[in-house]
Order: sequence, then structure tokens, then C-alpha cells
Amino acid sequence: MKTVTSFLDIRFLFLWVLVLLLVGCTQDRGVQPVIPIIIAKGDLIGNGTDKIGEKSFVISSTEEWNQLLSNIDSANRRRMVVLEDRVDFDKYTVLAIFDTVWMSNAGSSISVSIVENSKNVYVETVYDSADTRTLMAIQYRPYLIVKIPQTTKSVQFNTQK
Repeated sequence: MKTVTSFLDIRFLFLWVLVLLLVGCTQDRGVQPVIPIIIAKGDLIGNGTDKIGEKSFVISSTEEWNQLLSNIDSANRRRMVVLEDRVDFDKYTVLAIFDTVWMSNAGSSISVSIVENSKNVYVETVYDSADTRTLMAIQYRPYLIVKIPQTTKSVQFNTQK
């Protein structure tokens, strides 16, 4: 009889552990990941006369998007490769990140990790600089442009170089 009781106790204990795990996994911890969709990524070739500078910013309208594309096209010798020319700003918010201008043979890149809570969207930007900088006449600037589901929350950029 003792083995039946201990078997029932083990099943009961297992059931409680399972319930606690399920409840713990489904609780809202306040921070949710946001999956960005890449619109454009690479290196701009030029001397930085597009007046964008090293910065990260939010684009929330078609007018701002078209102005950015126009600024880039007018100042760079190579048009940015854009995977989407038109963005539905009723559904998406665009995040643009531009690194500083490098005198190099390129190879640097930018990546992001994005999370949000009830008040803010947090964008962790990581710059991966290649150790191939040389004194060349060509100037490169890494960039990354992504879209996320449309938001009116404050976007906070944090940079790691």
C-alpha cells in the first residue's frame, strides 16, 4: 500500500510542478521581443555630405522616408539598395541607423536587438567594425534600416561600439 501512496504523491507533486512552470511561463514579464524586418543594410559610399551624420532615428511618415532616400541618393556615388521602396506607415515604423564615415575597405556592419514594454521600444544597436581600415580615398558608412510594427511609443536607442 505504501508504494501506491508514494506513487500518487509523486504524481501529485509532478502535477503541481507542471502547473507552476506553466503559470510562470505565461506570465507577462513586461518586456516583449520585437522582430525587425530589414529594409536596407550595407555601406554607403561617399564623404558624408548627405547631412545624416552618425545617428539613429525614427521615420514615421512617407514624407520623412522619401526625404531620407533623396538625401542619400544626392550625396552618395552608389544608391542604397532598398528592399522596399514603399512602406505602409499605418502598419510600420521605420528605424534608421547610420554609423560614422570610415576611411576603409568596408566590412563593417550594424545589427539590432529590439524589445518593448508598455511605454517604450528599446533598440540595442551593435556596431561590428572590421579591422581592415586603411588610408584609402574611398569613404564608407555602414547603415541599417528596419521596420517594426507601427508604434507611438518612445523609441530609445542604445549603442554598443
